[in-house]
Amino acid sequence: MRDCTINEGDIELFGETGMKGLQHARRKIGQSIETPALYPELTAGENLRVQAVNVGGG
Repeated sequence: MRDCTINEGDIELFGETGMKGLQHARRKIGQSIETPALYPELTAGENLRVQAVNVGGG
């Protein structure tokens, strides 16, 4: 499961570029979850994969 497909252009995050640089930079981003993000239409395994992607372990 991927949240987006890159097909053109450049991405820079905290001065980092490239896949490894962006993975490193994503560690600097936090999230505040107000309610658990569980999707009833997904299986337990699919929900776990969504959460893994959200924290950068996709």
